[in-house]
Amino acid sequence: MDKAQSRARGDVVRAGYQAIRNGDLPGLLSCISPDVIMDRPSAFPWGGERRGRDESVNSVLSNILSSVSIDVAESQVFEGDTDVVGTWSGTLTVRDTGETMDVKVVEIFSVEDDIIKKIDVYYKNPDLVADFYRKNNIL
Repeated sequence: MDKAQSRARGDVVRAGYQAIRNGDLPGLLSCISPDVIMDRPSAFPWGGERRGRDESVNSVLSNILSSVSIDVAESQVFEGDTDVVGTWSGTLTVRDTGETMDVKVVEIFSVEDDIIKKIDVYYKNPDLVADFYRKNNIL
Protein backbone atom coordinates (compact mmCIF):
# COMPACT_ATOMS: atom_id res chain seq x y z
CA MET A 1 0.00 0.00 0.00
CA ASP A 2 1.51 3.34 -0.97
CA LYS A 3 1.43 6.41 1.24
CA ALA A 4 -1.64 7.81 -0.57
CA GLN A 5 -3.60 4.69 0.38
CA SER A 6 -2.18 4.42 3.89
CA ARG A 7 -4.58 4.52 6.83
CA ALA A 8 -4.08 6.97 9.67
CA ARG A 9 -2.17 5.35 12.54
CA GLY A 10 -5.17 5.80 14.81
CA ASP A 11 -7.40 3.99 12.33
CA VAL A 12 -5.18 0.90 12.59
CA VAL A 13 -5.70 0.86 16.37
CA ARG A 14 -9.43 1.53 15.98
CA ALA A 15 -9.68 -1.46 13.62
CA GLY A 16 -7.96 -3.63 16.25
CA TYR A 17 -10.36 -2.46 18.96
CA GLN A 18 -13.33 -3.16 16.68
CA ALA A 19 -12.00 -6.67 16.04
CA ILE A 20 -11.85 -7.25 19.82
CA ARG A 21 -15.45 -6.01 20.15
CA ASN A 22 -16.48 -8.46 17.42
CA GLY A 23 -14.53 -11.37 18.90
CA ASP A 24 -12.58 -11.43 15.63
CA LEU A 25 -9.11 -12.73 16.53
CA PRO A 26 -7.97 -13.04 12.87
CA GLY A 27 -9.09 -9.44 12.29
CA LEU A 28 -7.11 -8.28 15.31
CA LEU A 29 -4.03 -10.23 14.24
CA SER A 30 -4.18 -8.61 10.79
CA CYS A 31 -3.53 -5.24 12.49
CA ILE A 32 -0.43 -6.49 14.33
CA SER A 33 3.05 -7.09 12.94
CA PRO A 34 4.40 -10.66 13.09
CA ASP A 35 7.42 -9.10 14.87
CA VAL A 36 5.41 -7.05 17.40
CA ILE A 37 6.90 -6.26 20.80
CA MET A 38 4.27 -6.34 23.55
CA ASP A 39 4.82 -5.39 27.17
CA ARG A 40 2.11 -6.27 29.70
CA PRO A 41 2.04 -5.84 33.49
CA SER A 42 4.44 -8.24 35.20
CA ALA A 43 1.66 -9.27 37.62
CA PHE A 44 0.07 -11.30 34.80
CA PRO A 45 1.12 -14.92 34.23
CA TRP A 46 1.96 -13.89 30.65
CA GLY A 47 3.29 -10.47 31.66
CA GLY A 48 6.52 -8.75 30.78
CA GLU A 49 7.95 -8.09 27.36
CA ARG A 50 7.15 -10.63 24.68
CA ARG A 51 8.26 -10.62 21.07
CA GLY A 52 6.38 -11.92 18.09
CA ARG A 53 2.67 -11.95 17.29
CA ASP A 54 2.23 -15.66 17.97
CA GLU A 55 3.78 -15.58 21.46
CA SER A 56 2.60 -12.17 22.59
CA VAL A 57 -0.87 -11.93 21.11
CA ASN A 58 -2.24 -15.01 19.38
CA SER A 59 -1.49 -17.65 22.03
CA VAL A 60 -2.44 -15.42 24.97
CA LEU A 61 -5.65 -14.04 23.47
CA SER A 62 -6.72 -17.44 22.11
CA ASN A 63 -6.51 -18.83 25.63
CA ILE A 64 -8.21 -15.84 27.22
CA LEU A 65 -11.02 -15.64 24.66
CA SER A 66 -11.77 -19.35 25.04
CA SER A 67 -12.49 -18.73 28.76
CA VAL A 68 -13.52 -15.08 29.00
CA SER A 69 -15.72 -12.76 26.98
CA ILE A 70 -14.54 -9.17 26.73
CA ASP A 71 -17.28 -6.55 26.51
CA VAL A 72 -15.62 -3.28 25.51
CA ALA A 73 -17.97 -0.57 26.78
CA GLU A 74 -16.00 2.34 25.41
CA SER A 75 -12.72 3.07 23.74
CA GLN A 76 -10.87 6.17 22.64
CA VAL A 77 -7.87 6.59 20.39
CA PHE A 78 -5.52 9.58 20.39
CA GLU A 79 -2.82 10.16 17.80
CA GLY A 80 0.35 11.86 18.98
CA ASP A 81 3.37 12.94 16.99
CA THR A 82 5.03 9.54 17.28
CA ASP A 83 2.68 7.14 19.07
CA VAL A 84 -1.01 6.30 19.31
CA VAL A 85 -2.65 6.04 22.73
CA GLY A 86 -5.72 3.89 23.16
CA THR A 87 -7.91 3.65 26.23
CA TRP A 88 -10.70 1.21 26.80
CA SER A 89 -12.93 0.09 29.59
CA GLY A 90 -15.17 -2.89 29.75
CA THR A 91 -16.15 -6.07 31.52
CA LEU A 92 -14.45 -9.44 31.57
CA THR A 93 -16.90 -12.33 32.04
CA VAL A 94 -15.79 -15.90 32.77
CA ARG A 95 -17.77 -18.13 30.42
CA ASP A 96 -18.09 -21.07 32.86
CA THR A 97 -19.10 -19.20 36.00
CA GLY A 98 -20.45 -15.84 34.86
CA GLU A 99 -18.08 -14.05 37.24
CA THR A 100 -17.31 -10.54 36.03
CA MET A 101 -14.67 -7.90 36.51
CA ASP A 102 -14.64 -4.32 35.24
CA VAL A 103 -11.34 -3.19 33.73
CA LYS A 104 -9.76 0.06 32.55
CA VAL A 105 -6.79 -0.11 30.23
CA VAL A 106 -4.38 2.34 28.59
CA GLU A 107 -2.26 1.13 25.69
CA ILE A 108 0.53 2.91 23.84
CA PHE A 109 1.03 1.77 20.24
CA SER A 110 3.81 2.29 17.74
CA VAL A 111 2.26 2.03 14.27
CA GLU A 112 4.31 2.01 11.09
CA ASP A 113 3.25 1.21 7.53
CA ASP A 114 -0.34 0.40 8.56
CA ILE A 115 0.62 -2.19 11.15
CA ILE A 116 1.13 -2.17 14.93
CA LYS A 117 4.80 -2.75 15.77
CA LYS A 118 4.81 -2.25 19.55
CA ILE A 119 2.21 -2.25 22.34
CA ASP A 120 2.72 -1.19 25.96
CA VAL A 121 -0.28 -2.18 28.12
CA TYR A 122 -1.25 -0.59 31.45
CA TYR A 123 -4.21 -1.78 33.54
CA LYS A 124 -5.65 0.40 36.28
CA ASN A 125 -5.49 -2.48 38.80
CA PRO A 126 -3.15 -5.09 37.32
CA ASP A 127 -2.84 -7.12 40.53
CA LEU A 128 -6.62 -7.47 40.82
CA VAL A 129 -6.93 -8.46 37.16
CA ALA A 130 -4.12 -11.01 37.56
CA ASP A 131 -5.86 -12.46 40.64
CA PHE A 132 -9.12 -12.68 38.66
CA TYR A 133 -7.38 -14.69 35.92
CA ARG A 134 -5.55 -16.95 38.40
CA LYS A 135 -8.65 -17.59 40.52
CA ASN A 136 -10.52 -18.66 37.41
CA ASN A 137 -7.65 -20.83 36.10
CA ILE A 138 -7.19 -18.76 32.98
CA LEU A 139 -3.72 -19.43 31.63
